[in-house]
Amino acid sequence: MAYRSHHPACRRGILLIDLLMAIVVLSIILIAVVPAMRPEEPMRLIAASAVLASDIEYAQSATLAKPADPTIVRFEESGTRYWLARQSDPDTPITRPGHTQGPYEVFLGYEADTSAAGVTLSLDAVPALTITFDAYGRINADADPSILVNNESGSMRIRIRRTTGSVLIEKPD
Repeated sequence: MAYRSHHPACRRGILLIDLLMAIVVLSIILIAVVPAMRPEEPMRLIAASAVLASDIEYAQSATLAKPADPTIVRFEESGTRYWLARQSDPDTPITRPGHTQGPYEVFLGYEADTSAAGVTLSLDAVPALTITFDAYGRINADADPSILVNNESGSMRIRIRRTTGSVLIEKPD
């Protein structure tokens, strides 16, 4: 004959173990789901740096295609907006190529664009808040321009070699 315990303490112990197992399972699910619900600050920093570097390279390519009226990258003093424009009309963004067909401008730090929320730019050796390429893809500047992309998690530096126009993304020291 099998022995069964009907003692209340034994049943409570099993319920306690079941409760602990349920909490562990829910904790594992939350650990997996919560980061996916809200992008982390370091990922925003990396994404904003990659987009800016890509836009600078696009301006260089567009200038090589039409050197008579170079495409420039203009920055707002606040460090929260930049746009691509023609050198002949630097205050008017060009039309973004492709299916979107809107103005080629980027707003940073606004909640409307959650991928860049909290991101700001700091410029170094960028004359007149403008990056301009010549007909050979070089930068028209006395020193290598750099842009520091900042947010709560830290910063990334985008440096442009003035002699070649190469765009580098670096982690500052």
